Formats: sequence, structure tokens, C-alpha cells
Amino acid sequence: MASTEQKTKSLVLSIHTPSTGPFGLPLITGTAEAPAVIRGTVNFASSYDCKGDDITIHFTAQAQVKWSKKRGNTTYNYHGRHMFQERSFQVQLTHPKVGTVAAGNYTSSFEIPIHPDTPCSSKGTYGWMTYKIKAILVRSFPSLNMVHEQKIWVMTSLLPKPQRPLIDSPLTMSRFNGTFLNRVPYICVIPSEVLYLGQQVPVTFKCSGVSNTHLQIVSANIKLKQYTTLTVKTDRKIDSRDILNLRVDDGWPHATNGQAKVDHASQQPECWNQGAQSGDAHHHDCTKTHDRPFPIL
Repeated sequence: MASTEQKTKSLVLSIHTPSTGPFGLPLITGTAEAPAVIRGTVNFASSYDCKGDDITIHFTAQAQVKWSKKRGNTTYNYHGRHMFQERSFQVQLTHPKVGTVAAGNYTSSFEIPIHPDTPCSSKGTYGWMTYKIKAILVRSFPSLNMVHEQKIWVMTSLLPKPQRPLIDSPLTMSRFNGTFLNRVPYICVIPSEVLYLGQQVPVTFKCSGVSNTHLQIVSANIKLKQYTTLTVKTDRKIDSRDILNLRVDDGWPHATNGQAKVDHASQQPECWNQGAQSGDAHHHDCTKTHDRPFPIL
């Protein structure tokens, strides 16, 4: 009697990190004291003996730039590539004969240290810095190779690891002024001009200037913008792009009249909300401590 079991096989590459970076990529971080290391596993599973050799793991950290400039009637094209790191290694499988992989489940772990001088990941209009790992199971013709590719977002900092994960007291205050919808002036304050990789940063907003209107902060977007200097031969270009947008919709304290005091857990700073009497301009100081690491380049 013929078997009705379906033949299946899979090749999966997994990166071990609890964090997700820009563009939904796995996030790997590092400092000068603790350089970044990409850790992961590759798994191959097959329900039957299939064609194939050993698995090849290929890692690259490569930068690429491309732009053009027009001077008079002449267009100059600037294009460059640089491989900062490259590494390949084999994952051995069981072969009952040459070119055949025995049925089974194979898992292998790997570690790839990142040199501290290698640039952070970037993705701009004119340049890219890409970290990529590819797992390849080579199979003889006419079978197609099995390939699983994974890009990783690597973010490193030359600053040491912060002594405290949360800034719970002002150091060197930074203040930014703006106007919401061209009507409501606001001030945004962060407690320090120097923010460390992985640190949690309380953000304070103060809105004022609107009479007989109750103001309440209900949401905020925290954007991470990356600036990159690109160089090809004697030409240089500055590239920038928003690479991360964190939306914070909950946890904003507020008050309608009088004072309301909100105690944040985990030794986070307290927030006092001051509301004016009816008929006066309302002032609300609202503090929200973002409970996810705010990555700083």
C-alpha cells in the first residue's frame, strides 16, 4: 500500500534578539565595552531523503552609495561599494550518499561578532549600510537551491553603557518649541542632551495659550531620524531619513481643574498637572515615560 504522507522540507534562519528595529528588522545593539554580536540558529527539516549538500551560511556587512550630479551639460555619476565584513561557514548534514541529505531535523547555532568600527545600519535615499545573513542548501540540477535570507539592523554606539537605564533626574535639559495645527503653542523637554543606547527617557510636553479650552495630550509620535555622510572620491553628500516611528497612545496623565499627581512605577519621575480656573488659559504639564528603549545612534 502506497504511503499517503506528504513530503515536506524547510530551511529557516532565526536571529536571537528580543528587540525589533527599523523596518521591522531584528535589532542588534552594541557599545565600545560590549561590541555587537549577531546570534542565531539555522534549521533544516525534511520528511524524506532529498537532494542537497551541506548548508552554507554567508554573512556580509556592506555599504553602497549612488547618486548623480549635473554640471553644465555633463552628468557625473557617483557609485561606490565597500565590504566591511564578510564571512562564510558550513553546517554539516548527514549524507547517506553524495548529493543526498538524510531525512531528519538539523539545527545549528552560530555567532558573528561585529567589529566596533563597522558603521551602523542605514537606509537612505542615496546610500545604504546593510547587514545580511543568508542560509543556502545547494541542490543539484534540476532541483532549485533552498535559500533563506535575513537582514539585520545593527546599531552601535561609542558611548559606554548607561549607569542607569532610566533618566530619573534632569541633567542638561533640552527644550524644543513648536505649534500644533498653527494654534496651540507647546514645549517639549527631555532631561539630557546626551542619550545613551538603550536608555529610557521621560518626555515632557507643556501646552498653553488657548482660552476656555480643555487641552489633553492623548497621543504622540517619537521619531528617530538618521543622518549619514556619504563620500565617493572627492564628492560628499549628506543623507537623512526617518527610520523609526514609535506611537505612544496611553499613559498620558492629565487634569481638568486643580492639581492631579500621578506616580509612575519603577522609580519613574512624578508628574504634576496644573489646570487653571474656568475662564483662564489652561496649562497642562504632561509627562510620559516611554517604557521601551529609545535607541540613540
